[in-house]
Amino acid sequence: MSTNKTNDYWVQDAAAPLDVQFGVASPKTVPDMLYETLFDQPDPTEDELARAEGDAKTTYPLYTFAILDAARVLNLPEMLETSGLEHRCLFKGQAYEDLKNVAPWIVRLEDANSFTRNLFTSLDVPWHMWDAEPGIYLRSRGTLDDMWAHFRKFTRVQDEQGKWYYFRFWEPKSVTLLFSAFSSKQAQRFLAPCACLCAATVKQSFVFKFVSSSTLHLSA
Repeated sequence: MSTNKTNDYWVQDAAAPLDVQFGVASPKTVPDMLYETLFDQPDPTEDELARAEGDAKTTYPLYTFAILDAARVLNLPEMLETSGLEHRCLFKGQAYEDLKNVAPWIVRLEDANSFTRNLFTSLDVPWHMWDAEPGIYLRSRGTLDDMWAHFRKFTRVQDEQGKWYYFRFWEPKSVTLLFSAFSSKQAQRFLAPCACLCAATVKQSFVFKFVSSSTLHLSA
């Protein structure tokens, strides 16, 4: 676990994935170990209360988003289309037309939704996605369009010779290495609209949370 004035991140043991939960009256959406990180509603920060003139009821809830890799999940665009969840591809224009079936997609997850549950379920069928390590999870009070506009900026990077490359930050192992090397300022820039990032893999869960910020509108 590493802590500094601006942020807090830690690596914990892997969460046990969900099973099929046959016959369960109220099936879980995510493993118990990840529920607080992904769906808990913390109290508003002092900054958020100040903007709301002290009325916590007027603050937006902390939404849960995932950036998922269609290259790792068979028929991801089609599954998102029937999920009932708000979603959007991070690519647009010709890149979308050419690469949408292997592109990153952002989706706002909902508790008790079957697509959300399938992300955290392990079974040898294509729609149970845990073993594929399909992407990363984020918490924010922003809208899906806010998140889309922000994270689109990081889909490509340019090297010193001016050549552009796709930057696959949505891969759990990649983002874990990235945050281990980030300075506080770099972490703030990358996660500007977010309060939390979670990269859950079959071997470990990496959780990054901002402790305080007066400019990013984040939760403790």
